[in-house]
Amino acid sequence: MALTASVAREERGFYYFDPEVQNAAQVYAGSYCAGGSETHGTAAKVGYAYPFNDEDGAIPLGFAQQAVLGTAVAPRPTAEIVVRGRVYENLAVTGLAGNASDVFKLVYATDDGTFTFTRTTPNLPVGFVVNWASATAAHVYFFSMAELAILALAGGQRKTWHLLSTTYEFAATGNIATEIVAPCHGRILTVYAICTAAPADTNVAGTINLEIGGVNVTGGVVTYNFADTVGLKLAGTAVTAANVFHEGDLIDVEITSGAAGTVGDGMLSLFVDYEPLLGM
Repeated sequence: MALTASVAREERGFYYFDPEVQNAAQVYAGSYCAGGSETHGTAAKVGYAYPFNDEDGAIPLGFAQQAVLGTAVAPRPTAEIVVRGRVYENLAVTGLAGNASDVFKLVYATDDGTFTFTRTTPNLPVGFVVNWASATAAHVYFFSMAELAILALAGGQRKTWHLLSTTYEFAATGNIATEIVAPCHGRILTVYAICTAAPADTNVAGTINLEIGGVNVTGGVVTYNFADTVGLKLAGTAVTAANVFHEGDLIDVEITSGAAGTVGDGMLSLFVDYEPLLGM
């Protein structure tokens, strides 16, 4: 209810988080930990801390400070987890080049002790490299629990962008949409289309690709043809290069080959999955 007088609130500093540990879960000093969200598929993990796993329903928390084995006996053991951002030095990270090109790259966790540049699904980045140390180790800033919560509540790092909807009746090779403005600094991960109205002309066939600033994205080529049916997902080829954009970059959608259809032949919607990147 609304206050009618002043209230003295109890407060404390928030440097460590001490959630109860999942029954039978072994947390070690230095384990990167997760918490089981309310939607976690494993009921025994909901509301408890456990060694991190890149799985649905995991909430990344931070590093444990001592070894704890969870039990079902009350009072349950708790894990002392650092919740503030901090730099951990000389950490093994898979994918390091061992030079300055490693710096500012996002770091992901696959379990409580394995860190990598390779994004997994599902996952959030847990930090980024601030200095390189060797070909196998780097100094990594790990996000605070608050920063991780904000990232998750903002929709995570992987985004879907509906570029356009268009008919199948393409007359010739060329652009069908130009100067779509990129919203941020990011990297295209996949390109795909959904057939929303089936083509009727047996001549319909071709491919679609994207350009960033007039340069073709390597991969992400979507093939369409007369056999497409309503609701069919048309997956693009693997995106491998020339896929980074910055806020304000202009993106074109190009037909690279095809046979013309006729008016009313059908429609498709084109989508891009992308990941925002640090900086601008």
